[in-house]
Amino acid sequence: MLEASSLTKDVLYSLRMLARTPGSTLAALISLGLGACIATCALSEMNGVVLRNVPPVARPNELAALQMPISYPDDKRYRD
Repeated sequence: MLEASSLTKDVLYSLRMLARTPGSTLAALISLGLGACIATCALSEMNGVVLRNVPPVARPNELAALQMPISYPDDKRYRD
């Protein structure tokens, strides 16, 4: 395990290297920020669409999913 003084030296060295190349530092920070944002948005969408339960319905065992758009007469026929 690193000693406190060694860890402090490593952190200070890292900060000096980041300050030496501000363009690369900015690019890395923007990339990390965008990556975190995209991952958070994707997880939020997945949570809202896939992971949550179906809203309360009277008979959930009778729910059906259709792969293509259907007409109103077909809908009535499926319902009956």
